[in-house]
Amino acid sequence: MKTIYWVIGVVVVSVSTFIYLMLGDAQKTVPKIKLSYFATEAEIAESVTKILSQILQQRSTFWIGIEPDKTEQLEVVLQLKQQLEKTKPFDKVIVDEELALSKEWLEKFKVTDSVAVKNNLPATGEQLANLEKTGQSYLVITASIYSAPTIIGNQLHQLKEKYLIQPTTFSLAFFPTSSEEEKYMLFPCRTEDHSGTASWGCEVANKSRFTRRKVDQANTKPWIGLMDLIGEKDYMILLKKK
Repeated sequence: MKTIYWVIGVVVVSVSTFIYLMLGDAQKTVPKIKLSYFATEAEIAESVTKILSQILQQRSTFWIGIEPDKTEQLEVVLQLKQQLEKTKPFDKVIVDEELALSKEWLEKFKVTDSVAVKNNLPATGEQLANLEKTGQSYLVITASIYSAPTIIGNQLHQLKEKYLIQPTTFSLAFFPTSSEEEKYMLFPCRTEDHSGTASWGCEVANKSRFTRRKVDQANTKPWIGLMDLIGEKDYMILLKKK
């Protein structure tokens, strides 16, 4: 009988956790760019910096997280970098080695340093902490699962705790505009999560499900997206290129 109660307890906890992941984030995020349509990557970047113009004038350290092998997201990041530099040029442009960017992209971003965010966290933390201590501006380009504050205990979380860095973050993810498109999400929302990324996947899925009924299928612009504030200095950008 005790075994039965234990099993029931585990199921209840699992279901409760899943419901929290599915519904909790909707109450915590703050829309900054509502569902919108964009003609170009530059237009996306301009929209982001325009809506945050006053805030960005006071900040000089940034992380931008992307999904692996999403070239279209790299184009957006490039334009966002250029927009951010209009306020203050970056002293350091740092790329996570794990992204394995081509030489062409490294040149486009004008990369000054490379780091192993996951595999050499202490060195990354020391470098970024020193940059902030000396008042230098920087941009780190890494994976979304490392930059999203939703994932407790991830690389950003650890660096903030141990090295006291305080960057502004933008974490990009694919925007599934239908239930069928959720199969293309790299980090799905599921109860049996062995990777530790379900909280991020559920945040993306929850926002997408809440918003996609408003999608205008007749709009011909190639990009559709939105942006929410998901932390003190953290933003989630959902994008889909048709």
